[in-house]
Amino acid sequence: MKKSLTIIILFFAFATLYGQRTSPEYDSLTLHYYNIGHWDSLLIVGDEALKNDIDYFYLRSRMGYAAFIKEHFRKSIKHFEKAYQMNSYDDFVKYYLYLAYKNAGMISEANYFGNKLSEAAKENLQYNLPIISDFYLEVGLGLPDSKANQIPQKETYLVAKTSNKNMHYSTFGFNHNFSKNISLFHAYSNYKMNDLDVYGNQFIKKEVPIEMSINQYYISPSFRLFKGATIHPFAHFSFISTQYTFPSPIINPIDQNHSFKFGIIDTSIFDLAYGANFFNNTRFGGISAGLSINQFGGLGVFQQNIGFLWYPLKTNKLYFKTDIQHLLRRRSASKSQLNFEQIAGFSITENLWSELFWVHGNITGSNMNNGYLLWVSLILWGTNII
Repeated sequence: MKKSLTIIILFFAFATLYGQRTSPEYDSLTLHYYNIGHWDSLLIVGDEALKNDIDYFYLRSRMGYAAFIKEHFRKSIKHFEKAYQMNSYDDFVKYYLYLAYKNAGMISEANYFGNKLSEAAKENLQYNLPIISDFYLEVGLGLPDSKANQIPQKETYLVAKTSNKNMHYSTFGFNHNFSKNISLFHAYSNYKMNDLDVYGNQFIKKEVPIEMSINQYYISPSFRLFKGATIHPFAHFSFISTQYTFPSPIINPIDQNHSFKFGIIDTSIFDLAYGANFFNNTRFGGISAGLSINQFGGLGVFQQNIGFLWYPLKTNKLYFKTDIQHLLRRRSASKSQLNFEQIAGFSITENLWSELFWVHGNITGSNMNNGYLLWVSLILWGTNII
């Protein structure tokens, strides 16, 4: 019995060894698929080799190139980074690491490897570190809450409120490169937003629009800390003008309906917000965390946020961004609140993108019931301007 069991074990051991390819076989097969351009087959065989603990420079280089050709840029980066660890002098690897990072939208990492290219490679790519790059233009249109938020009965005259009606905005900006590790982005934006308040009592109701315009200048340097990690200090300078209609009741005799007299009030507020965000690339996308202080006319809002960026497809043409914000207000009936933001972005052309943006929370800061906002935007990127 023991002899039979030993024979069976040896049989399966030899069968396993016989069925597993050797390192030279993997090398020959991946080189064959590389030469004839069968990229899917190359990646399948390469993954099989890695599972069998066979890993070497040319295997990673071929797998990185195959993934790059299929526009799986993050997977391409993974393999080329491994190849770079094995041989940091190889121009082929640095060449495609630069291109893969650039196509994956990781500009700081792309510039890091771009500066490591040979002069011949830089000339072939027409690469330089432009003083001004990444022209950014964004326009968007917002949709309001689906219904008015009902106001608690303790509010005497304001009975309902709809936030963010007819919102639209535009933003344009530039990115400046100072070195392979330091850049500066700044932009100007204009937001226009209308709220709608409903005043009244059991006898009459009147809809009163509130118009808000925000002109904002935004500046944010970017510092590459280490591979895949950047920190972004920022400052927002905003001028907010609001026009709203304020009601005052006219007291009539008891047996008559109450009525209201409305007067238009214009206000202007200078707002300063500043803080910093940390971003770290991951295999699925990225993780960010940030802190900021918003003065908002001296009221003071302290904000913490954590965000997640991920790419559900192997290509880079669809992404999702999720951001959770916690706000602490220094002077407010409700000092703490949470906002939730979700963005879906997709590629239309190489330089033209679109985003769908949804936010839920006390976005007007009015301490009313939570509302939500949905908007659609178009984003145009252009690179290497000067």
